[in-house]
Amino acid sequence: MVLLVLAGGFARRLEPRTLKFPKQLLPVGKKTFLDLFFESLGGIKNRLDKVVLATNQKYYPFFSSWAKESSWQVRVVTNGVQTKEKKLGAIGDFLFALEKEKITDDVFVCASDYILSELDYNKFLDFFADRDASVTIARVEFDKELLRAGSCLEFEPGGRVIRFKEKPAVPFSIYYGIPYYIVKKDDLSFIRQTPTYLRDNIGQLVAQLVVLSRVFAMEYTGEIIHVTSEEDYQKLLKKPPKF
Repeated sequence: MVLLVLAGGFARRLEPRTLKFPKQLLPVGKKTFLDLFFESLGGIKNRLDKVVLATNQKYYPFFSSWAKESSWQVRVVTNGVQTKEKKLGAIGDFLFALEKEKITDDVFVCASDYILSELDYNKFLDFFADRDASVTIARVEFDKELLRAGSCLEFEPGGRVIRFKEKPAVPFSIYYGIPYYIVKKDDLSFIRQTPTYLRDNIGQLVAQLVVLSRVFAMEYTGEIIHVTSEEDYQKLLKKPPKF
């Protein structure tokens, strides 16, 4: 299995901090957010065959320097994009990394600005293996504004997702879709069919698989650390997670 970490965004809501520096490398105590992200995944390190981080050309030097000092063997790739106006979108970056690294295996793809501090990742990988299908993570969320800003999904008792929508105007369930996915290698061809105009949000891959294949959701009840704003960052500085 390949771990693909998406870090191609420009973090506009954290400007001016991110005008010249990626938010994933902002300091949290003596570490960076990205250090904490990888620490949260430490329990499955030996189950991963390869780790790739996909970013843009603007932030590429920073991530490359970080990777040289990391205990993880991370292959950093750049999509060559210098400005937010020319970004490929999350699915665009996903597909770029597949081609650049010639990835044909199952892919565990994560949005790099989320940390699920209480998730047992071994259980998530086992959930994937047991269903022999692509999988994602869902959490109960009663804040309709958060559902409207993120994604909403509905699934059957066995976990099969039957409906998914990015940024729904009217949420149709209380389940929030977390952008952590394991995409079965047989499903990669379906993701390649995503129209260019729908490639901005990585969650669209679930929408594709609901129609063209099968995808299952595992429930998560723990904390979500998601840094998108200065308020989020200050909150994290006051209470960083411990692994």
